[in-house]
Amino acid sequence: MIKFNFDYDKENDGLFIFKQNVSSRSSVELGNFVYDYDDKGQIVGIEVLSAKETISDTVTQNITSKILENIKDVHVSFKKVKNLIMVKIFISVNPEVLKEEIVSSIQVPNIGTRSPASC
Repeated sequence: MIKFNFDYDKENDGLFIFKQNVSSRSSVELGNFVYDYDDKGQIVGIEVLSAKETISDTVTQNITSKILENIKDVHVSFKKVKNLIMVKIFISVNPEVLKEEIVSSIQVPNIGTRSPASC
């Protein structure tokens, strides 16, 4: 697992998960996710649009603004399977707000080479 930084924008309900000091070379929007890739095709950022609803759809908990405002840590793991990347996002929240860790699993196309879908 890799530690990522994060920023939650309550007003726009957007959660941005990113590697510190790494430049994005391209982005791909898939549904309510925007994936940022570096020049090697590695995911270096994930923007979750409509974060409360989007994350709630991938886990068993109902995610609220209070939960997202109290995130302590975010770690991400990646596993390549054929032409997909299995992404698991582990979100630790202040234990007074939520005792268990949130684990969201999503699949992303592997764009290891330059793709016309990337911006």
